[in-house]
Amino acid sequence: LPSLQNDPRAISHIDTLSENGFRLMRMINDLLNIARLDTGDLPERLENVDLRDFALSLHRNLGAMAESKQIAFNVKANFPGNPVQVFDHDRLEKILLNLCINALKFTPSGGRVTVTMEEIEDAIHFIVSDNGIGLTPEELPHIFERFWQSDSSSQRKSRGTGIGLALSKNLAESMGGYLLV
Repeated sequence: LPSLQNDPRAISHIDTLSENGFRLMRMINDLLNIARLDTGDLPERLENVDLRDFALSLHRNLGAMAESKQIAFNVKANFPGNPVQVFDHDRLEKILLNLCINALKFTPSGGRVTVTMEEIEDAIHFIVSDNGIGLTPEELPHIFERFWQSDSSSQRKSRGTGIGLALSKNLAESMGGYLLV
């Protein structure tokens, strides 16, 4: 095997296998989380979350993906007062990662994705906006349905399962929130 360590093709194949393995693990975890939410077996773990630190972490986690696609990715946390709020950190992170990854997937090179976190009338709003391809008015009502995908053809450029946005919606609702298009 030492000769494979310097073989660019072998390294590329191993990287692809690793990425696909992680993708499969995320899909399985998402399916398990949906099942746990359905049965009420996913307990909420509330903790103090500093939303400014959370915003920096979100930018660190997705900045490389945005950069590789040549997309401007910005995260803004507009909190005039105390940015510390009580949330289930893991659920909040899963929601925003799903929304942002989806936005990055469907935004072309040279585009932009922006996440804005702000307090409006004693409620925290998380707004993910992009200048990607968008959906038709007929497609919008289906965006949070499980396993629904805008383009199911074999020509589709971006792979997915239709789980991420449905899970995000369920997680938001489990915390007393909601998602809007």
